Amino acid sequence: MNQNLEVPEDLYESGANNVRIIGRILPRFERSSENNIDLMRILNEEFILIKKYNPGDEPIWSHSLQSYKVKPLNLSNNRGIGLSVTGDGCGASLVVRLYSGKGRDYVVPINFVGKKWIEIPNGEQGWRVKNWGWTNQAHKVLNYWKINQIMIGLGHIPQNTSCSVLIEGLTALSEIHETFVSPSITVGQNSVSISGEIETENHFILDPNGKFTVYDQSWNVIYCERLESLYLSPTNSVNFRMHSVSSQAIWLEVGVQASSTTSFNPDHNPPTFWTGGDSIWTNSSNWKGSSTPNFTTDVVVDSFATVTNGKSDFASMVVEWGSSVVLSANEFSKGQTFIIKGTLDGEGDLILFNSEMHLIGSIGRSIPKITIWDSIIKFDDGAAFQNSDTELSFIGTNTCTFKLSKNGFSTIFAGNLNLRFSSWSEFNFEIDMTKYSSQKHEIVLISFNSHHYVYEEEFNPKERIFYGNKHRKVGLNFEKDSSSLVMRFVE
Repeated sequence: MNQNLEVPEDLYESGANNVRIIGRILPRFERSSENNIDLMRILNEEFILIKKYNPGDEPIWSHSLQSYKVKPLNLSNNRGIGLSVTGDGCGASLVVRLYSGKGRDYVVPINFVGKKWIEIPNGEQGWRVKNWGWTNQAHKVLNYWKINQIMIGLGHIPQNTSCSVLIEGLTALSEIHETFVSPSITVGQNSVSISGEIETENHFILDPNGKFTVYDQSWNVIYCERLESLYLSPTNSVNFRMHSVSSQAIWLEVGVQASSTTSFNPDHNPPTFWTGGDSIWTNSSNWKGSSTPNFTTDVVVDSFATVTNGKSDFASMVVEWGSSVVLSANEFSKGQTFIIKGTLDGEGDLILFNSEMHLIGSIGRSIPKITIWDSIIKFDDGAAFQNSDTELSFIGTNTCTFKLSKNGFSTIFAGNLNLRFSSWSEFNFEIDMTKYSSQKHEIVLISFNSHHYVYEEEFNPKERIFYGNKHRKVGLNFEKDSSSLVMRFVE
């Protein structure tokens, strides 16, 4: 895909050193596919000729489109539209609206003369067309599986203009889902290459610091990768390109954000960001505002940072993907919250009392033991202990949550399970399988090297299973022979 981008003057005069790219992979289409749906046949038309004249000095904006009522059509796998348009260069906006109580507008600017085959990959395209955009006739959610009306017409006609537009071959295009393999992104003269894959309907973001993140359709993180940052050259026009050898005809929905300055955060109690320098937590110059955190501070360690000598003086701490925080403090008892997307390491045992840890990334190799005491610990699929001998000890009443991904949950391997000062009845287990769509019969959530004899007692914790719209039921059990926590699907 190649696209020429216009750059606002206030950016290209100074140059924009912060470039952020947001996009989504869309299906590709084949004009000759046997799974396409011939809409002209359904409309009982060979062609549609639209002639309009606007004699006035102001443009006409209208939703008075020619309407065709049809028997309910299922276009859930045919959301793209293809059509041949013969234009006269009049500058009008041709609108094809699919409707089922709410609508989506597919818009063709008639800025050309002659006949063209045109593909429009989705109904959100009309929101971004200069002389049409978002309207109250085409918003919210469209039921593509029950289209009962198709409307066609000129929604915008420039002043003092006559228009003659011919439409042929109107087709609902069958979607072909492909994987975008090892793509490259080019903005101006700068390019970056991605080693991973991006599935159709996945979103992606390339942040100014070079962090590339791929998300599923619901904006759940699939993976991250570190790339070089992009710079927008000082010019009024720049080329954008995204390319993959795996697919030459894939559609992208993409936006490029660029800025030359950073605005002040109006939050009266904003988080404190690690800005770096040396790696020492207690060096105030490493923190934005040159102030080290205290017990009321929300701390953010952004991607690709390394922090050592970490303290317990914070209310919450987010360690972003690609970053590492090494703690010198080992006891957290003031209700702190950890969100670990990168790596949390330390010098000795880690004790959480009346606190919460959400582990998305990993616990480092230097932590031999974690004690969870009247606290909450959450594991996302992909969470890991780098040291598989790290011991887990539980005291009091605790909640342990496992969040499954679409494909399930990768087993966490740990050392000894120590329940010397607690019992199964004091446990709360939560399983979130709202994203899960695989068909596995069992999933080993966490596997220990060994377990304390207390775990030989009856397995009777409190369980909460979040199914979403899933109909498969699960049972949770502790397998004594393998020292593993296992969930099985009940038929």
